[in-house]
Amino acid sequence: MKEPITIAMIINATITAATLTQIISLVRHRDKSPNNALIAKAVEVCAERQVKQLVYALWPRGPLREFKRHNGFEPVALPRYYVPLTYKGRLALDLKLHRGPFERLPEETITFLRDLRSKFYGYRYKSAFAALNKKPASPGQSS
Repeated sequence: MKEPITIAMIINATITAATLTQIISLVRHRDKSPNNALIAKAVEVCAERQVKQLVYALWPRGPLREFKRHNGFEPVALPRYYVPLTYKGRLALDLKLHRGPFERLPEETITFLRDLRSKFYGYRYKSAFAALNKKPASPGQSS
């Protein structure tokens, strides 16, 4: 039986835009670049349906940003307006609480925290990562 190595989710496919929200791939097939193939297929499907824009969800910091940029995506800044309806809302805006905590942190701090999280997960789930990266035995090969 063949196993799927990657899946993608495209939503809200209208004439104006489609949103690519999730690409999930098996780590052990990373060498085949399945994510790039799925993005190419999403672009092809959008072209067939004459969808004008393909939006790849959020524009985060770090490696995912570079992956998106490498695949031809670019950030589009849209204005956001916040109108406080109450005194508490006014206070929240003044304290900039409407922004997420990571928007207030410097890039170096976020990079440090992301690397720390990666090391923690690598240590904590060492055996699970090893099993994920193990290639399945070919038919006719004994394990």
